[in-house]
Amino acid sequence: MVKVNTVFTYWFYGLAAVLLILSFVKDTNKTLLSDQDKKAIYENADKL
Repeated sequence: MVKVNTVFTYWFYGLAAVLLILSFVKDTNKTLLSDQDKKAIYENADKL
């Protein structure tokens, strides 16, 4: 049987990794696409 301590540690590291990835993805989205670019993309998508 696995110790509770080990499970909690893995869960904690998993959560931290997910949060890091999410924040990284948000930052890259901000730098790659400005709000105006996103607006233009959505408007063009409606026309298609």
